Amino acid sequence: MSDLYPWLVSCRSTIATAIAQGRLPHALLLSGLPGLGKGALADAIARQLLCAAATLEAGPCGHCAACAQISAGSHPDYIKVQPEEDSRVIKVDQIRWLAEKLT
Repeated sequence: MSDLYPWLVSCRSTIATAIAQGRLPHALLLSGLPGLGKGALADAIARQLLCAAATLEAGPCGHCAACAQISAGSHPDYIKVQPEEDSRVIKVDQIRWLAEKLT
């Protein structure tokens, strides 16, 4: 939680509470101007969901096997899709690749 911008801490806390209560919606839309930290918030949410020892107050532990895999970029359930370097949008081929990987 400490690596988030201060204005995102309350958002992460609200989402962590929803996770703890088993009331997380099936989808979240994070929107806003570039540079506000939407990607960091999405990353924090994913880490909270995948961590084996996450707590509401502290967030993900950072030490369990899942946290280590996410940090190493090898967690099988953490797939980050973002625009390629030469583009501002996620391309159809990227989604096709994702769909193939998930099936």
